[in-house]
Amino acid sequence: MAINIVLRVLNGNFSDGFTTEIMTDGATETLSTIEKIKIRKNINIPNFYRKWQRILHSYTTRKISDVPNQETSINTEEWKLAKANIQDEYEQWLETQNISTLIKNLIKNLIDKNLIERRISSQNRELVRIHLNFSDNLNESSQQDNDILRRLPWGHYFNTHISNHNYDITFILSKDHTNKPTHANLFTSKAPKILAIFGGHQGELASSQSHEANELLKICEPNGATVILKNVTEQREFHQLLINDSYDILFYSGHSSSKDGGTIQFEQENSIIRDFKSDLIQATEKGLKIALFNSCDGLKIADFLTKEVGIPAVIVMKEPVPDEFAREFFERFLCRFVQENNCLSIAVDLAKNDIAYRENKDFPGATWLPIICYSNTQSEEFTWSKKRQVYISRQNIKIHNYFYHRQNDKSQCPYQGLFHFGPQEAEFFFGREIFIEDLYNAIQQNSTEQPNIIPLIGASGSGKSSLVLAGLVPRLEKQGNWLFTYFRPGEDLFLALSRALVPLYAPELNDTEKIVQPRNLATNLEQEMPLSDVFTHIQQRNYNRRVLIIADQFEEIYTLCRDDKTRHKFLDCLLKSFTPSSQIFLLITMRADFLSHALSYRPFGDILRKTDIKILAMNEQELTEVITRPAERLGVSFEGGLAATILSDVKQQTGNLPLLEFALTKLWESTQGVELTHKIYEEIGKVEGALSRYADDQYNQLRPEEKEKVQRIFIQLVRPGEGAEDTRRIAMKAEIGEENWSLVNKMADTRLVVTSANTSEQETVEVAHEALIRNWGELRNWIDSNREFRAWQERLRVIRQQWESTERDTELLLRGGMLVQAEERLKERPEDLINERKFIEESIQEKNRILQQEKAKQKREMMTAWGITAGSIVAVVVSVALGVTAVHQKNQAEINQARYLDQESWSLLAQDRWSEALPIAIKAGVIVRDKPGEFLYISSSLQRILQSDFEYSLRSTTTESGFTSVTISPDGKTLVSASLDKTIKIWDMATGREKHTLTGHQSSVNSVTISPDGKTLVSASYDNTIKIWDMATGREKHTLTGHQSSVNSVTISPDGKTLVSASLDNTIKIWDMARGREKHTLTGHLFGVNSVTISPDGKTLVSASLDNTIKIWDMARGREKHTLTGHQSSVNSVTISPDGKTLVSASSDKTIKIWDMATGREKHTLTGHQSSVNSVTISPDGKTLVSASYDNTIKIWDMATGREKHTVTGHQSSVNSVTISPDGKTLVSASYDNTIKIWDISDISDINVNSLLQKVCNRVRNYLRHDNLVPVEDRYLCDQ
Repeated sequence: MAINIVLRVLNGNFSDGFTTEIMTDGATETLSTIEKIKIRKNINIPNFYRKWQRILHSYTTRKISDVPNQETSINTEEWKLAKANIQDEYEQWLETQNISTLIKNLIKNLIDKNLIERRISSQNRELVRIHLNFSDNLNESSQQDNDILRRLPWGHYFNTHISNHNYDITFILSKDHTNKPTHANLFTSKAPKILAIFGGHQGELASSQSHEANELLKICEPNGATVILKNVTEQREFHQLLINDSYDILFYSGHSSSKDGGTIQFEQENSIIRDFKSDLIQATEKGLKIALFNSCDGLKIADFLTKEVGIPAVIVMKEPVPDEFAREFFERFLCRFVQENNCLSIAVDLAKNDIAYRENKDFPGATWLPIICYSNTQSEEFTWSKKRQVYISRQNIKIHNYFYHRQNDKSQCPYQGLFHFGPQEAEFFFGREIFIEDLYNAIQQNSTEQPNIIPLIGASGSGKSSLVLAGLVPRLEKQGNWLFTYFRPGEDLFLALSRALVPLYAPELNDTEKIVQPRNLATNLEQEMPLSDVFTHIQQRNYNRRVLIIADQFEEIYTLCRDDKTRHKFLDCLLKSFTPSSQIFLLITMRADFLSHALSYRPFGDILRKTDIKILAMNEQELTEVITRPAERLGVSFEGGLAATILSDVKQQTGNLPLLEFALTKLWESTQGVELTHKIYEEIGKVEGALSRYADDQYNQLRPEEKEKVQRIFIQLVRPGEGAEDTRRIAMKAEIGEENWSLVNKMADTRLVVTSANTSEQETVEVAHEALIRNWGELRNWIDSNREFRAWQERLRVIRQQWESTERDTELLLRGGMLVQAEERLKERPEDLINERKFIEESIQEKNRILQQEKAKQKREMMTAWGITAGSIVAVVVSVALGVTAVHQKNQAEINQARYLDQESWSLLAQDRWSEALPIAIKAGVIVRDKPGEFLYISSSLQRILQSDFEYSLRSTTTESGFTSVTISPDGKTLVSASLDKTIKIWDMATGREKHTLTGHQSSVNSVTISPDGKTLVSASYDNTIKIWDMATGREKHTLTGHQSSVNSVTISPDGKTLVSASLDNTIKIWDMARGREKHTLTGHLFGVNSVTISPDGKTLVSASLDNTIKIWDMARGREKHTLTGHQSSVNSVTISPDGKTLVSASSDKTIKIWDMATGREKHTLTGHQSSVNSVTISPDGKTLVSASYDNTIKIWDMATGREKHTVTGHQSSVNSVTISPDGKTLVSASYDNTIKIWDISDISDINVNSLLQKVCNRVRNYLRHDNLVPVEDRYLCDQ
């Protein structure tokens, strides 16, 4: 015999503590109490265990999900943390009571005193069996806590704290010691006989069961066993097998649960294990010794079999586990028990050790789950006999269809709430027979000319996924020659597709290969490897089988993938691969409101035009079937008139199907009997209110601090529509935050959100259905309150993804206004910008680096000037001495000295040290006044002096947040500026005096424009609105709403009657100026629109977008005429020449392009700016182009040749906007450096140092002569 030590729980719970006693068997068959112990309370343990258990259940549910290729990864770090928490808390709890010390001392005494017969284990060491059992007198209130107590990792604790080289420790759950031990024959008496029962489907085995059957035969048959394999589909078969023969081992593979005291499944029918009690008792009396249940959650089954039936040993899993895990443990157990001849309990422990590698890989707590249960603490340890006696009854074994799964443990509900129907719910899926037939015929009668692509188009909530998975798939499955795979596009289109394809041609991959192989395939496909090559492998592997690839929620290629090139490459990959001759089909489901996006790409549009199936709203008869038929299948009826009431209610609701299904689910769950009643229907809130009421109830149960976090979580799960309907969004755990994930799990438990894993193995969460977005009032309020922020955040994410996809190219970092806004947002809402923080911070660092670099450059230039001058003087001396001419050296020395003086003057001007700066600037000019070629090098301080008076009059009252836009009135007398501080300022051009400050916008103002008659001002804001103002009074006349995101640009037609606006919601709106009424909305850009302008004849509109394109529209009809491509990044600004023949565009790719308006042909590309070009404007005579850049400079170009004429410096930050006065003499620029600068460009065509010097001297001559701070020798510099 082994040493048996029993820890017996007498009573208690985690809230009050447990009363226990430690017992051992002496030289007799009775147990003696050694010590009674009161284990203190600990309320943390149940909570920690449930958290770990919840993650396990989520993992298991996904692993056995009905949807093929669904992501199954769980964030293992969170799971490991949950495991560590429970393990640490539990072990500390026991250690405070000195449990391990007591037992170690007890073992030592028993061994030393030889109180028991020595029993040698497989490693010739003493075997110590530690049992946990429970008194039969436990009260009902303690049962739940005792259930958790049994599930805790006792084996791990004892092996960690009590193990010793002198003995082996094994942990066992056993029944009360008062049970008499069963003295059935041991295996040494005869060859063992095994009855292997598979809970299958009409003669078929699942792939995992087929594998288990083969392992049983492969391992046990050569070792002398009689193996009987039976695929049982009815209770009667199991009954006959048990009573007609005798067995040593009963093996069961299938679905089981602890419900109703333990259930097992035959076909689709759950059978209560207790119904076979007399058969099992009879089998035990005939010699049944071990029952092994390779299935889920078997503790209740083990209780029944050990206590009431008396089977000596039962091995089960303590929790639900995935098939592949159960199979792996089973295989290792067979090897340890049969092949290596270890005793039973040691074989279980060794098998657990074999799977321990998964603890740190993908299954924290894996070794906690297998457990051996004994009917008596003194039951014998069984070992294997190798006498050969073989009888094998083989059933036909084949892999079940792709969607094979095990049902959940919950009571069967025929309605699906917010979730779609899958193949296993097909018997409850009604109302779509017509469309099932349409899809079936589309596949069966596929054209010999059209690709094997079937698009299914329907509104959100119309049941597209259910139609395919619960309607079409079971219909095709009956033919027996189909394979199915499934994917949602997500953010990484090629990887999602690859993960769906790889299992079709390489199903035997291990866990690592399952990650690596799809990634390799995705890379190859993206590099234009033909998809047909993959199909060849699939068809070779699955000869004579047809394949249906289901691409569900295909609109994600637009909502989640924001890169045009990738999207088009992906579509091309699909569209050219599904040839009519192929046996492989692609079925796409897509929301109807994304049809316009799909049609904009002609190859995809052609497919949709010729072959799509449109799913329509349900009619009255179909809705009636949806309401009544599922309940009827389970023998449940509707109270008189209730079905008609529900039908009437649902007909009045838009997007009614999800609301109906949810209401029916709540009605079912809230009903106890076999009739669904009016009363319960009213209580749940009916069709209209059931979902909203349920969501409110769940939300109101949260603590105040949890409510705030839940709001933040939910707004991240909705993508603002920006001109379209809001859609659900998949959020990664990283952006929600580790600290918030427990709340996500809490919400997942309520079924309001769904957790899963994406193609990069990252845990994700999304709203259960878009019906929740449309119909939960609280969520609508949160979305509307945060719409501006979320729209901005989504745009930021697109930019961040581009940055990451280009190996973090610094040119794609935030600049200008976007960076200013991002800095502000990060300060305001850091908890909502977890994933974006690094990108914003790197953008700030890059900005600071550029500023530091510029300062260092200026310093180097000053030092170089001095150094070269000194060297030149030496060179002159040497040259004279040698008789060589010194003209060149002298000129170079003078130029270098002038450059240095100009830099020094600039530095002094920046410090407001004017009396010192003016003479130095003039000296620099005097030195090189006869050298016009040096204008670009020494003119900066002279130019600043010229515009200083006006600049400083603006600076004295300016914003502290940076200017975004400027415009000049048609008469040239008034300047209007827009700012990040939400204000608009109106200035007098002549005096620089501020006339009005206009307030009213709730966020930064992006654009301003003035009507041709000069009477009306229009402003566009980040607050999604446009405001129309009276120029004379500054009074607000209208506020125009309609855009769903920031309005970036506004322009007015030449006749003053029409206003055009451009928005980040991807749309352009055309308004009636007089009435403030929207006339048209133009769509076509895929991303936000940055700029709009109208041709001088008012007939043509031009728009520039974040999607890198420019579009030319017919103003009268709102029809797109041309799309101009060529820019490699966002197009920020467009302007048209006064003659209407030339278009100019500015881009973040640092270039300016000049286009022919009539043909759309590119004429010139202008380069020279060192960063994003923000704004362009053309002089009234059409000869000069001016550009403004994030590189802090303004450039002046010759329109005819595209040649750069001048670079104007002076701003200390990004220049965001430039405009030229109607007389063409004045240039105005606006910058984030908080200044507006006025530049005289009247003589720009022939300006040189001499003329510039003359202008400066005319302005400062009197100042130099009479200011006491000016040195005497410098007072007459202008008279030289």
